[in-house]
Amino acid sequence: SERIPHCRVHFPKWLFYDNMAKDHIIYQFTKKNYPPENMNLLTVIGQKTNCFLRTENCESSRIFDRTNIFIESKNMTNAPTNVREAKEQIEDFLLKYIQHDGCQGRLFYDIARCDEVFHPRSNVRHFAGSIAIMQRNPFSGRREFGWMSVVELPFEVDLNSRRLYHGHSLIDLQSRLRSEFSCFIKLCGNEFKRYPIKYGYPYAWVWGKQSQDVDRAIEVILAALKQHRRECRRCQFEGR
Repeated sequence: SERIPHCRVHFPKWLFYDNMAKDHIIYQFTKKNYPPENMNLLTVIGQKTNCFLRTENCESSRIFDRTNIFIESKNMTNAPTNVREAKEQIEDFLLKYIQHDGCQGRLFYDIARCDEVFHPRSNVRHFAGSIAIMQRNPFSGRREFGWMSVVELPFEVDLNSRRLYHGHSLIDLQSRLRSEFSCFIKLCGNEFKRYPIKYGYPYAWVWGKQSQDVDRAIEVILAALKQHRRECRRCQFEGR
C-alpha cells in the first residue's frame, strides 16, 4: 500500500548508560520549552510534519529498549512523506544529542533495522547478524540515501578485564573495497582514533550505493576478520 499511517523509532539499549541516561534522552523529547507555547519537541516535529508523535512502551528485546517514539500521520494522503520526515527529524536530533559521536553509524543502522517499510534490506544474512540496509548516511552533511551495514569486531580481554578491539587489519582493505565494490569502510572506536565513541561498542561501518556491493564487501571483511582470529589466537568474537 502507498499509505503508511505510522511507524516507530526504537532506541537501541547501548544508547543508555543506565536508567538515568535513558530518562535524560526521553526528557529531551518531552520537556516543554519550545516557543511559542512551551511545546515539547515531539509537538514541534508534529506541527512541521503534520504528524502525531508520542512516546510508547512495548516489549523489549536483546538489542532494543522497550521505550520508542510512535509516529502517525494526520493526513492519510501524504502519510509516507509526513511520517518519513518526522522520523528523520528524530534521527537528526539524536545525532545532535550524541554530538555526532562515532557511534552514529551504528545508531542509524539500528534504527533502520526496526523498520522494513522505509528501510529496504538485502535478503542476504551474513555471519553474526550483519545485513545491508537502505538508510541515510549520518557521516555526510547531505544525509544521502545508500546502503549500509555494521560488522562486529573481535576483541581480546586484558588483565583488567577490559576489551581491546581488533580491527586495524581492515585498514588495508579500504582501497580494494573502493575499487572492486565502490564501498567505503569506517572503523569506529577509541582504538581507531578517527571516529572515537562514547556509546556502545567499536564496529566497522560499511557504505555503498547498491545492496549487492555492500553484501560482497561484508563477505570480504568477514573473511579478513576470520583470518585475523586464526592468526591472533588471543581475540574472541561476540555477535549480536
